[in-house]
Amino acid sequence: MRNAIRPDDRRVAQAFAVALRCARERRTVSLDLVAERGGFDRGYPSLLERGLHEPTLCDFFRLSMALGIAPERLLEDTIVACVGSRVGRTDLIRLREIWLAFAGTLSHCRQGGWLPTSVLGSLLLDELARHGLTIVALPIEPREGHGHG
Repeated sequence: MRNAIRPDDRRVAQAFAVALRCARERRTVSLDLVAERGGFDRGYPSLLERGLHEPTLCDFFRLSMALGIAPERLLEDTIVACVGSRVGRTDLIRLREIWLAFAGTLSHCRQGGWLPTSVLGSLLLDELARHGLTIVALPIEPREGHGHG
């Protein structure tokens, strides 16, 4: 059981919280409406906006759809909030291209339903590899109490 977010995870969770809150406020959408549109428990988006939980990849997609924004925009905003100016515009464009290719792969793989997280992870790793990138360490821990349904 995971009781605390590791320091690096906390920075990413806080960056995602900033990106999510900004995206929601730009669209003047309430937390309750995000929860309703995304099929989440009512309090879950608030926990994400406060950086108290990390979204799963499926939640990430559901949040972007609930807000009516492209997932790559939410990812880009999270990266900028996390590392600021350390990521150059070229890197962001490359990440966006990878994300768009990944999203294209997903649209071909999905047959009217959600894909299991393990499949999504494999597809993302494959797309990163096609661009010459690899993830050296990926912590895998059981997740409990996400509050999404």
